[in-house]
Formats: sequence, structure tokens, C-alpha cells
Amino acid sequence: EVANWAADLPGHILLGVDGYDNSWNISNESSNGPDIEMLEDLIDKLKLYNNVDETKIRILGTSNGGALALRAAVEINDTAVDVVACIISQTNDDQYRSGDFFYPSDHEQTGDAYANDGYDTAQLNMPQRKILQLNGRNDNTVPYNGGAFVGMNFLSAVDSAFRFAESQGYAGTQALTGTAYGSASFLADYGDVIFLNDNVGHTVSTDMRRLIQKFFENNYD
Repeated sequence: EVANWAADLPGHILLGVDGYDNSWNISNESSNGPDIEMLEDLIDKLKLYNNVDETKIRILGTSNGGALALRAAVEINDTAVDVVACIISQTNDDQYRSGDFFYPSDHEQTGDAYANDGYDTAQLNMPQRKILQLNGRNDNTVPYNGGAFVGMNFLSAVDSAFRFAESQGYAGTQALTGTAYGSASFLADYGDVIFLNDNVGHTVSTDMRRLIQKFFENNYD
């Protein structure tokens, strides 16, 4: 993953981490590891290095890693994390329901054996930061229009981005498409939340990379 992004993010120190069994604990994965606690510990360690800007620690994930990034957006309160980027994933109706975001009080109790897949605690003080969500309109793995996948039920990508926008203080209307960004991609600007959708499936498109690169390297511009 580090090598995959090295050319796009030359101004960043890149770290790649692996989850237990090469998966991240969202709901029904083979791992029920304390992944959020691991990220919090890693962030604390990074702050000890004098070549690390502790005001600009970013979390970027793709697919299952994107879902973990969205868990981090909800659960990590450390203001050192100024940007969370989720690629080809979105929130689900256990993490977001009844107008609130939720998280598991016990990281080892997630999945179908538990009510709401273990997401039992409402996040009533949502951390405030920049969030990017980037999705492929033809994605049938993590379904763009929402629906079931691996024992979860996803919101549509459009609704997911808007719910995160609301959590970051956006009070405007929902953009169903957005404005043209690339040849087949569209961007919805919700202030601190940016949503990009492109005409691809479950893959990282050139325009997704372009937005990540510009947003990360140019301080959100």
C-alpha cells in the first residue's frame, strides 16, 4: 500500500499497517482485533518523531480499509488526525442509524452474533475534521446504491457522504450527483466533507488518485 501511493503523496511520510488475517474489524471479518486502539497507539507514537507534523496525521483506506477509515472518523477523537479518506466503501446501517453514528463498546464483540453487529454506543460528540469519500458508481462489491454485503447493509454512497457531511456541520441540501470533476467523475463539496463518484467499479480510478493527491498535498485545496 505504501508503494501504491508513494508517487501520489511525495510530501507525506507513508506508513502501511496490516490487520489480523489481512482484514480489518468492521463487522463479520475473520478478525475481531482492536484496530481502532491500534491506530490510536500508532498515532501517539508518530507524534514522538520530530519530523512528523502532529497536526497533519491522515488516515487513508481502500475497501475494507476504507471502512476502517470511517470507523476512525467516528471513533478517534485525537485532533492530530486532520483528514480521513475512504475509498470504495461507505457507512452501514449499524454504524449510522436513527440520526446518529455508533461504535462498538467492545472490539471483540462485532458481527452477526450481536445486536446491530455490536455497534451499541452512540457517538454524541462527533470528531470534527476533513473527510473524503470516493466511490465507483458501478461498484457491486461494496454496492454504490446501498444494500447487503458480508452480513451488513450499506447505505448508498451518496447518503453515506451526506450523513458524514451533516456530522461535520453541513446544513445545506444533498447533492445527488455533484459537479463535473473529470471526464466521468463528479464531486460534491460539503465543506469539510468531499464526495467523489466516478464511472468505475470496485477500483481506484485516476480521478480518485488526483483528488487525494491535490487534497493531501495542497492542504485541502
